[in-house]
Amino acid sequence: MRPLSVLPFAGLVLIACQDVSGPDEIQIPESVEYSLTASPSSGPFAYVTNVNSHSVSVIAIPTNTVVATIGVGNLPEGLDITPDGAFVYVAEAGPDRVSVIQTASNTVVATVGVGADPLDVAITPNGLFAYVTNRTAGTVSVIATATNTAVATIPVGPQPRGIAISPDGAFAYVANSGSNTVSKISTATNTVLADIPVAAYPRGLAITPDGTRAYVSSMAYGTLSVVNTATDAVVATLHPGAVPEGVAVSPDGAFVYVANFNSNTVAVVSTATNTVVTTIPLPAGGHGFDLAITPDGTSVYVTNYGANTVSVISTANNSLVNTVGVGNTPLSVAITPEPQSLTVEIDIKPGSGLNAINCRNTNSVVTVAILTTDGFDPTTVDHSTVSFEGATEIHVDQKTGEPTRHEEDVDGDGDLDLVFHFRLGDTGLDCTSTEATLMGETYDGLRIQGTDAVRMVEGG
Repeated sequence: MRPLSVLPFAGLVLIACQDVSGPDEIQIPESVEYSLTASPSSGPFAYVTNVNSHSVSVIAIPTNTVVATIGVGNLPEGLDITPDGAFVYVAEAGPDRVSVIQTASNTVVATVGVGADPLDVAITPNGLFAYVTNRTAGTVSVIATATNTAVATIPVGPQPRGIAISPDGAFAYVANSGSNTVSKISTATNTVLADIPVAAYPRGLAITPDGTRAYVSSMAYGTLSVVNTATDAVVATLHPGAVPEGVAVSPDGAFVYVANFNSNTVAVVSTATNTVVTTIPLPAGGHGFDLAITPDGTSVYVTNYGANTVSVISTANNSLVNTVGVGNTPLSVAITPEPQSLTVEIDIKPGSGLNAINCRNTNSVVTVAILTTDGFDPTTVDHSTVSFEGATEIHVDQKTGEPTRHEEDVDGDGDLDLVFHFRLGDTGLDCTSTEATLMGETYDGLRIQGTDAVRMVEGG
């Protein structure tokens, strides 16, 4: 959600915001294109737009370290990530376009022209369309992600900013700062169905996982409006802090987190009572701007506009647990979804129909094969990522220590299968186990898992 006005003028960016302390000017260098990448790290990842660095920082959430910095066009603001985690769509207010970042390589692979002054992006749950608010144009552009072309333009209220899509993908909700309304758009027809009055100068918004409520932050008077999406009416009004900006709902729908720019806090709202249950201070001078919650709901990432950092909040006790340095003037943040996993066919003890394993012989070796099927080629699997109930391949290269790779046609169908060997004592299997699961990743990062039955016997 991009609440501040970021306006190019005579080589400067003027930040227009009511009663907001902070920098008055931002220099605009020419558009840059680069990608600086650290050593690989596992996800999920937080992508952060840095408006004055004209870049996107990539934070590996398990380590809270920046693993890549991606150069994009002038004034990157809002962003969203496709449901499969493959692409990030970044609104760039300078060139009036959206850049498309491929997450596998962290490089810009396409740009799409949109309306004047694009500020925010929301992608439909099926990943087919990206909706982009254009502040100066007073429109929403619709991008077909399959072709990365703009396929529709929807007039909305003046100065549209934040945008969110309902969980069922049927509606897009747009905060119009110039008319103090939220436009409700039918994604089937790309037409406005209703303009819902809310508190003055709405900025960001988020929708509960069940789709029944939209929470809308309004800059004036520090207001958070709660909209009933069935009746398109405000049913509650809260005051979370001064100049509320970004809004995010926890995955279980129990809490709403609101970044308060002037208060330099994050308010936590109970959706059951629509009351503020706690307020979390941010680092001095941070001016929290936007926030996003990890897929497992354990952490909240908050951009600190004035400190060039991202704060990490633990939802277990609603306290700050980490700070990550990013680029200059971080605005928006989005987090990759839970990685998708492909179910593959495995065979434990190939050639043995019973899969009988002596549970008392912990030194025994259990052979497991990933089988070739019409829909999957196991030779695409990175064998070094594979585990079986917590155990790893026992055969390793003596020089490198890397697991050795075994390809063999174990089922006699003429196709190569990928074969592994695991020490029973290294697994979590015991005499009560009835099935076992192998997990890993392909070379292009797709998670796989397969499960087969086991018959644990004592002796024999």
